[in-house]
Order: sequence, then C-alpha cells, then structure tokens
Amino acid sequence: MDNSWAFDLETKLFSVIKRKTENKLKVLYPQIFYTTTDNPKDGDVHYPTVYMHELSGAESARNTEGNEINGILYSMQIEVTTNKSQKVAKSVLQEIAFAFKSMGFEIQTFPESSNGDNYYRSVMRVRKMIGRSDTL
Repeated sequence: MDNSWAFDLETKLFSVIKRKTENKLKVLYPQIFYTTTDNPKDGDVHYPTVYMHELSGAESARNTEGNEINGILYSMQIEVTTNKSQKVAKSVLQEIAFAFKSMGFEIQTFPESSNGDNYYRSVMRVRKMIGRSDTL
C-alpha cells in the first residue's frame, strides 16, 4: 500500500494552481511570486506574493483493515499580499479562486482582507473531498 499521495497533496496542488494561473497573472504582474512557505530563504519580498499552505484535514472512506488512505477532506489557505492596493490583492486572489473552482473545490471563506503598514492582503480557504484515484 502506498499512502504517499495523501502527503504530497500540498506540493501537487501548488504546482497545478501555479501552472493554471501564472501565465495570465505574469502579464499583469511580472514580479508575481508563488510560495508554500511564509519565510522565504532569500529574504527578498516579491509582490504580489501568492502563499498557499494546507490546513488540517481528515481521512475519509476508510477501508476495513484501516491501512490505506482512500480519501481526504482537504483544506488549503491562500493568501495574496501586495504593496500596491487591496484591488490588486483581490484581483490576484480571484484568478486563484477560479482555478480552484475549475477543479471542484468549494470556497469556505473569502475574501478576508487586511491591510498592514506597507501591504494589502486578501485571504481565502478552499476545501474538497479528494480520493486516492482523483485527477487534479
């Protein structure tokens, strides 16, 4: 039995969402930066930044033996940060939301907006039941 698919979901979804949105968003925002970490190694801040990270989930569709992961109720949070305006943050988040919706995700919360001293941020959470053999 190979349950690694369940532990690779964040990386897989990050790649899929980046592939689905990057070309369109790079035209409008050439410096757009996608990440799965809230602490970039190089210390440079790029705007807009799309930060995607998984939230706690739950196993689903358990088999009798209980040794295989057949499904996951999967949740992810997406935060878009920019130094331009709240409109830019929401515009980028909108494209990300459309990509998740095209894959059957439901939006749990969105957009939650907040402003810091030098930045604007828009946040959403998405959720989907993902099965072992589902195609993302």
